[in-house]
Amino acid sequence: STNSLTAATSYVSNMLDAIGPTAKPVSWMTVHTKRLSPWPTREGIFNRAIVESGVETMPWDAEFQSMWVSADKVHCTPTGKAARVALYARL
Repeated sequence: STNSLTAATSYVSNMLDAIGPTAKPVSWMTVHTKRLSPWPTREGIFNRAIVESGVETMPWDAEFQSMWVSADKVHCTPTGKAARVALYARL
C-alpha cells in the first residue's frame, strides 16, 4: 500500500542498496507537493521513511512554499527550482 510505512521504508532501503557503499554520505530531499488527499499523508509517510533511514535529509517539505509549484501541483516553477538548488547548495 502507498500509505504503508513498511512499503516506504522498503523502497528507500532498496534505493540505498542500489546506490551501494559510498565515500560520502547519501543526501535525500524530502517530498512535498500541492496535491490533495491522500497525497499529503503519503508524502508524510515517505518523508518519515527517508528520515528514519539515517541519510542526510534535505528538508524540502519543511521549506516548501505553494508559489514554488506549477499548476500541475507537482513540478517546480522557475522560482521553486531556484529554491531547490539553494537547498542542495547547503550540502
